[in-house]
Amino acid sequence: MKFGICATIADYETVKQAGYDAIALAGKDIAAMSDSDFKQACAVVSAGSLRLTNLYAFCTPPTILAGAGHDLQVLRQYTEKVFGRSKELGICYAGIGSPPSRVRPEGFPLEQMNAQMADSLKLLCEVGDKYGVEILLEAVCTQSNCSYITRTSEALEMISSLKLPNLNLVYDIYHAFMMGEGPEPILEAGSLIKVAHVSGNVGNVRGFLTETNSQEYYPYVQALKKIGYTGELNIEPNSGDITKEAVPSLGILRSMYK
Repeated sequence: MKFGICATIADYETVKQAGYDAIALAGKDIAAMSDSDFKQACAVVSAGSLRLTNLYAFCTPPTILAGAGHDLQVLRQYTEKVFGRSKELGICYAGIGSPPSRVRPEGFPLEQMNAQMADSLKLLCEVGDKYGVEILLEAVCTQSNCSYITRTSEALEMISSLKLPNLNLVYDIYHAFMMGEGPEPILEAGSLIKVAHVSGNVGNVRGFLTETNSQEYYPYVQALKKIGYTGELNIEPNSGDITKEAVPSLGILRSMYK
């Protein structure tokens, strides 16, 4: 297993010096870069030693995956840009979480949400195939203000129903734990899991790992080992100081895997 962290390109050297194997970049950040900033990012990645295979935080509104304002043309235009740049960076996996872009409004039919998400995933897989990017659906917990596909079983049901060859799963330990899921869905998902995430719970906000907020994660990591998972286990913090917390979090991550 490779140990990585979700961060920004500005954090590249910090992540490297902390001893991580990999870094993941946010799709929304890649999309927002100017041409000159993107060229510089490519130079940093090309000259560096960190593994970069996946992106997280795919998009923010007005790019909508499902729900009010769903527009496949807007989604296509955005996806072409992100995946075109992803190919240049060597990224081959795109995690599709992005809860603000899949909000189910009150009274909005579940059938319509499912149909819109199915159409979005088909589009993403089509464009991803063009650029060599595999699409990874992610279940996101309600504590992250997500109201649609909040459980691993729901993500697996969507993946199974679409039967797209380049649609698989991001498995997130933090989201599963916050939803009260045990590690059993990991065994069900098996080889569909291409990237795994983990975060410490800091007041219901994703943060770095500590000895206290990671104790109950051990069964999940052991389940990943049981299915023979050898991909990345990436810390995804939304709070905290990377310069202070990256090193101790990596030590905890490694101890969890023993």
